[in-house]
Amino acid sequence: MAALEDQLGQPRDRGADGDADRAGRPGSSPLVRTTLFRQRSFSVGLVLCLLFFAGIPSLFFTFLLTLQVGFAYQPVSAGAVTLAFAIMVAAGSARSAAVVKRLGTWTLMLGCALIAIGMAAVVVSLRWAGTGMHGYQLNPALIIAGAGAGLVLAPLTSVILAGVRPADAGAASRHRTPVIVTDSRHQLAA
Repeated sequence: MAALEDQLGQPRDRGADGDADRAGRPGSSPLVRTTLFRQRSFSVGLVLCLLFFAGIPSLFFTFLLTLQVGFAYQPVSAGAVTLAFAIMVAAGSARSAAVVKRLGTWTLMLGCALIAIGMAAVVVSLRWAGTGMHGYQLNPALIIAGAGAGLVLAPLTSVILAGVRPADAGAASRHRTPVIVTDSRHQLAA
C-alpha cells in the first residue's frame, strides 16, 4: 500500500516504524501528479478521451455486428460500408487545424455534436430502410459522423495540453498515451 501511495504522489504520515514520506525524496517521481486533476482542462480532457476512445470502437463493433447478423452482410461488405466514415475522419483531421484557429476549443464541441448527429442519423436510416437497406443509404450519416470525429481526433491532445500549466505539460501528456494503446489493443482483438 505504501508503494502505491508513493507512486500516486500522495504524502504518507510518518509510521510507527519511522519510515518517512518517500514521495518528496530527490530522484523519485509520482506515477500521476494529483495536482493535474485540479486543472479543469486536464480533467475534462481525460473524460472526453475516455468517452471518445471507448465510445467510437464500441459503437462500430455493435454497428458492424448489426450489419452482419441483422442485415446478412459479409464481413468485407460490412467493413466497406464504413469507408465513408474513415475517409471523412482523415479529411476532418486534415482540416481541423484551420477550424481550431477559427473556433478554438469549440472545435471539439462541434466535432462531438457532428458525431452525435451522424450516429443518430445512422439509427434513423437503419429504422427507415428496414431489412431492404443498402450500404450506400448510410453514407450521408457516416460522412457527418466521420467529419465530426476528425474534428475531435486531431486537435484533442493539443487542446487539452493548452489548458495545462506549462510546468505540468510533460506529465499531463504521458497520461493520454495508455488510452491510445488500450484503444488499439482492443481494436486488434476485435
